[in-house]
Amino acid sequence: MKHSREISQLNTLVSLHFDRIACYAQATDLLTPSAKGLDAAPFFGQLAQGCLHAVEELAAEIKRLGGMPTEGQTLAGKTLLLWMEVQTAVSGDTLQTIMGSCLRMNRLAVRGYERAIGSQSAFSDIVRQHLLDHKIGLEATSTLIQSYKELQSSCLVSEHI
Repeated sequence: MKHSREISQLNTLVSLHFDRIACYAQATDLLTPSAKGLDAAPFFGQLAQGCLHAVEELAAEIKRLGGMPTEGQTLAGKTLLLWMEVQTAVSGDTLQTIMGSCLRMNRLAVRGYERAIGSQSAFSDIVRQHLLDHKIGLEATSTLIQSYKELQSSCLVSEHI
């Protein structure tokens, strides 16, 4: 199939975004029962919306190239979600565990974009620019997650004072 390498790489990126969506949903579910500090649902909901937007752009390009967009997650993403759940169950610091997992999931996606951008695939300049824009957005998301973690920690500390 023509463009099979490009389609495969783009589908990997789609899967990485599905990993992130699942991670944010799980993070919301795990943080909500504590009901302390900030409400996690709006924050993670916004991050998931960004993932969906990226998936839509990637899926449109996959279809344009003659492929079918994937709807699944990566094995690494599924493993990280399982590990987050186990760590949360045994850890005394749920917030640190969850936010650390979200940051790791984001780093997986950044590495996926770096591989795609640096590959020899025949992406058009426009697609390469979209990939670069997505990567920059992922890096900004990592900063947002770190800031949210710090803000959440300070809210929890102030509740104990």
